Amino acid sequence: MDFLFKKLKGLISTKTFTQDMGAIAIMAAILLVVLLGFGALTVDVGIWYNQKNKLQVAADAGATAGVIALSKTGEDTYKNYVNKDLVLNGCSADTGCTVVAINNPPASGPNVGNDTAVEVILSQPAETILSSIIFATPPTIGARAVAGLHIQPLCVISLKGAATGIEAVGLSKLNAENCGIYVNSPASDAITAKGGAEINAKLINVVGGTDTSGGGTINGTVNTGVPPLDDPQSGLTIPSFSGCDQTNYALPTGSDTLNPGVYCGGITVTTTGTLTMNPGTYILTEQSLPAVGSLPGDFRVTSQATVNGNGVTIILTHAGASAGFGTATIAGGATLNLSAPTSGDFSGILFYGDRASSPGPLPHMFVGGSTQNLDGVIYFPTTDVQFSGNAGGQTGCTQLIASGITLTGTSTFTNGCLPPNEASFGTFTFLE
Repeated sequence: MDFLFKKLKGLISTKTFTQDMGAIAIMAAILLVVLLGFGALTVDVGIWYNQKNKLQVAADAGATAGVIALSKTGEDTYKNYVNKDLVLNGCSADTGCTVVAINNPPASGPNVGNDTAVEVILSQPAETILSSIIFATPPTIGARAVAGLHIQPLCVISLKGAATGIEAVGLSKLNAENCGIYVNSPASDAITAKGGAEINAKLINVVGGTDTSGGGTINGTVNTGVPPLDDPQSGLTIPSFSGCDQTNYALPTGSDTLNPGVYCGGITVTTTGTLTMNPGTYILTEQSLPAVGSLPGDFRVTSQATVNGNGVTIILTHAGASAGFGTATIAGGATLNLSAPTSGDFSGILFYGDRASSPGPLPHMFVGGSTQNLDGVIYFPTTDVQFSGNAGGQTGCTQLIASGITLTGTSTFTNGCLPPNEASFGTFTFLE
């Protein structure tokens, strides 16, 4: 009996072992398939990640191209530029890339309704090199980009193409804290603050570089190496004129009222004179003098004089005589309360310097204790402007565009707000 029991036990043990081995083999086979699947998936996930990055680059490029085209060519053609950039960045039928949507404004997300934004949505089948043993149909990879145009108003623009464009020295201050400054000079000291001078702005774009020494400070977000800014008023031209409505106008004392017109020999207000300028365009040009040639058409306000005017544009030009172009000089405790028109060809333009003029020995001067409430664009694109002494700061809506800008002494230029027809700088940015 013992012999039979042992024999039976041996048979049972052998059978159980064989069954266990079979089960283990099956489990090992299943596990091997799973491990191979995970291995294949691991390899392909790396490929998908790279594919996703490339697709996102294409979407970003397309959205940026769309915003640039939208700002330059308008709504009708911007999609052509999007599609062109998508192809250049590998999104085409040959690569299986599908353009799901190109939207302006975006159809989804936080920028719905933003007319300056472009949304690009792409899709592409994932490459399944090894993971095809798992997926009967390849997964879909998607990419979405939203680019937009961020508009930064500019308060102060120097168009000078060389040397220092903006210089503040002494205890002078240039305040543009709610807007931006743009300097076109490529010089290493294109914008300079020396001594205790301060230059304050929300954004400062400089083609060249900055220089601070002796306690000078430049405060704000500074971007160097940017491309030059085009003249924002390049399309504005001086109206044709002939003859003289008044010649060599001067007001030393008392009060007077002027009407728009052509002022040969300029406008001068001195001592305690109070001048009111009616709305319109004042063209200051040279005065021909047979004995001495001609005199430029300057705008001069000196001593304790006062000039008031709403809806006024003052143009400094000349008709081709040898005297050259006039300059604006505000000095000696003078008071100016002037605002630009709010409609018409010269909407927003307060002072306009002829582009044909070239920098002379004397810049446009705002000097010595003067109070200046100026609402509008001060535009002297080819000549320099200087604030010196203890010239009062602008408290109006002023934008200054000049070749070069200098502040000395304790002078202050402060922008209170932006005038109509102001220049601005657009930067392209990814919003989503």
